[in-house]
Amino acid sequence: MQSATPKLIFDTDANDVLALLLLLASNEAELALITVTFGNTELKHAYTNVLKVYQLVLDHLERYPGDRNRFPNLKSKPKVCSGATGPLSGVPHLAQYFHGPDGLSDISTTHPEFNVRDPSVLSEVIEESETAAEDAIIELLSESPEDSVTVVAVGPLTNIARVWVKNPTALRRARRIVVMGGALDVPGNTSATAEFNFFADPQSAAMIMDAAKSESINLLLAPLDITTQHGIPYTHLIDPNLLSGPLVNGSELLQTMTPLRAFTSAFLYRVRRVTRELGIPDVFDMHDPLAVWAGLVHATLPRNAPLLEGWGVEKRDFVIECAGQYTKGMCVVDRRGTTDETGGVRSIDGVQGVDKAKTKPALGVKVLTSTPGLSTLENLMVEKLFWDLRKRTTELLFLLTTHPNKYMIFLLPNTTMLGSKSRNFGSKMVYGPTSSTAFKKHNSPALRPRPQPQPRALHSTGALDTGTAPLPSTATPLHKIIHGSIRAKGPISVAQYMQMCLSHPVEGYYMKGEPIGAQGDFVTSPEISQLFGELVGIWLVSQWLERGMNRPIQVVELGPGRGTLMDDMLRTIESIGQTRGRVQAVHLVETSAKLREEQKSRLSARIPAELLHWYDRIEDVPNNADVYTLLVAHEFFDAVPIHIIKTGQKTPGGFQEILVDIDRTAQILSDSSPSLVNNPSLLANNSPAKPQSPGFRYVLSGQSSPLARTLGESSARFSQVPEGHRIEVSPSSWAIVRGVGDLIGKGGGAGLVIDYGDDRAFGASFRGFHKHKLVDVFHQPGFCDLTANVDFAYLKEALKFTSTTSHGPITQHAFLAKMGAPIRLHRLLQGAKDDETRERLKKGAARLIDLAGMGGQYKVMGITSGEKQEQVYPFGYDSSERQTKQA
Repeated sequence: MQSATPKLIFDTDANDVLALLLLLASNEAELALITVTFGNTELKHAYTNVLKVYQLVLDHLERYPGDRNRFPNLKSKPKVCSGATGPLSGVPHLAQYFHGPDGLSDISTTHPEFNVRDPSVLSEVIEESETAAEDAIIELLSESPEDSVTVVAVGPLTNIARVWVKNPTALRRARRIVVMGGALDVPGNTSATAEFNFFADPQSAAMIMDAAKSESINLLLAPLDITTQHGIPYTHLIDPNLLSGPLVNGSELLQTMTPLRAFTSAFLYRVRRVTRELGIPDVFDMHDPLAVWAGLVHATLPRNAPLLEGWGVEKRDFVIECAGQYTKGMCVVDRRGTTDETGGVRSIDGVQGVDKAKTKPALGVKVLTSTPGLSTLENLMVEKLFWDLRKRTTELLFLLTTHPNKYMIFLLPNTTMLGSKSRNFGSKMVYGPTSSTAFKKHNSPALRPRPQPQPRALHSTGALDTGTAPLPSTATPLHKIIHGSIRAKGPISVAQYMQMCLSHPVEGYYMKGEPIGAQGDFVTSPEISQLFGELVGIWLVSQWLERGMNRPIQVVELGPGRGTLMDDMLRTIESIGQTRGRVQAVHLVETSAKLREEQKSRLSARIPAELLHWYDRIEDVPNNADVYTLLVAHEFFDAVPIHIIKTGQKTPGGFQEILVDIDRTAQILSDSSPSLVNNPSLLANNSPAKPQSPGFRYVLSGQSSPLARTLGESSARFSQVPEGHRIEVSPSSWAIVRGVGDLIGKGGGAGLVIDYGDDRAFGASFRGFHKHKLVDVFHQPGFCDLTANVDFAYLKEALKFTSTTSHGPITQHAFLAKMGAPIRLHRLLQGAKDDETRERLKKGAARLIDLAGMGGQYKVMGITSGEKQEQVYPFGYDSSERQTKQA
């Protein structure tokens, strides 16, 4: 009787620690046997590395026993057997120049804290056996039901070849053999033509590939062609402290990191150092984890069943060169103009030598050609192995904006001068307990003119006599609070200043007054015309009709303001027959108690009050896989706090942070650094009001802080910015849109982000507004709205970590026009009762689509569930609407 959980054999060499950790953290198959072969180092080191991984997991669980359920395969207690010490023919080819003597960049010598201390302790999780690897494989395959055991081989194929020679019948019983090896249409990684595993033992590889071509065994090959498409940046895998400093010893690492994170970060740090010296791209290719991933997800799939959705395979005919001086291990593909089994002529690219027709010969090896995607694999690795690192990185990026009062002091530059006394916090990040209160989002801000960059002096945070700086006579209550905070702790970040100005629980701008409308400081698109909300609603419904038919709907809005946009969308959704009655919940992310009451009053007249729900954070919105999500974030991200960093010439880390300090002179001087915004035009004839004793100034951190370096490295685009330029970065926006992607991606859904900004970074868009006038950002804190342009490219980078696809952005003019604004306006005019109403409708529509105003400055980005989709209407349908993309 076949076991409910299929079994898996892992044939590994020296450096496959991440692949083995992934197996231990998965439950799709029972890890029944681990066989070890030589690889880039000797067999004894490869065997020791397997034990080291188990020691690492036990060390981790000793400190964090609650994580035991994260390693379900630890209870499998597999047999561990030694195998081949070298290839079938010739001597072993070791790669110690790259991987070090131990196969793990010599971490055994540099960090002995991770070595196996007492092998006997491991007996509770593994069974060390004297049985030869090939005999153990034969025994397990012979004793198990046919078509029930998966073999994943990620080293030289010597052990597998020995099984084939000794007992081919046993190998034929395997459900599937997944092999990482070979290079068909891409260069090799050991020689110009060969991948390492095939190079290390070409005779074994040739033998097994021949068996696969004759279909004697069911083999799936994952060559470099597919694995090199799955490289994860080292910055996503290594602890941020190590990214910004030297590699310290293991004892010190273990004081600040979990054992799992300390080991993987130290190992990858050393690998990265070698790859940088060789000029290799700054990513860690997931060769072996990808093979494990393929084996696990198909472990329950019968031998002859097609691969799961998202996985692609095709047959390729090639032979392996076994004797060439320069081509040993090469996969020699016949690229001549022969005919394939379907009768089509094979088309060969004469320059690249690529089989353009992707010929599928009658006899060939099944080669993996596609997967569900890099982001899916990275999400899997994060979920299974790097969950605490992602949490740590997230904390590093977002503690400042979520808990400024508690953590700001630790995220400032290493040395902050307060008067004549220096406080040195060292180079490490200090973390306190995680609070349940996250970033408090404010309401939707509104249309604001884009200002000319305002000149400001940048000073060093050297010895600042802040204690003697007087308060301006016109200081607001919040001004006094910020002034006192800076006097006590030193300069604060722009993000903290923005956070306090907008969301201070008593004196914050959004916590009092009437910011929206003619009497407030801004007017939003939904307040101008119902046309806007109706067309947004139609687009969302169109996505449900295409992808989510017959599923209930939840509607989500971030920063709903007065509820006008949601009201218009709900009216539209209920007016369409297919979606009428489908809305089962409306979720509003809103922190203002006053606006919640206004939203409740407006929307409860539209739908039952029990369907309305309010939350402080996007993470709190229910994520139900059975419900289709329709989401909108209109004029939301422009009010999320930003940091401002500057590329510096004298800073080792490359980035310094621009901070806010007390201004003792209250003078505005010329800026010493250029901006990334080149003479932006205004939306209206507004000019900056002269600040009345602003009392604050920008200062430049004296040296690069870990936060500034992390922000600077958070997007590859930022490294392309010339020295001396500013970059506005909103890590909180990154986190929020990541939450949006997780919400839409899980159960399916669609969303729109509508804001002013562009598909690039900005450097001087931070500005203030008071009573529809452009003002200095330091003008009357607490009584002015603060905003910055949205970097849509940064949002799209965050969405790559979710199971969603981004579309656009395109201009609001293009979106509304293509969604039928003229037609809808015509019908509204036909139904208008008087000329005054018709005139109001015309002016409102014209204002929404005016390319010199809202229509051009506002951008619309679509988000749909699923990866690598084709563009959806109206995004990508008119090349004239493509926005210029620049860093």
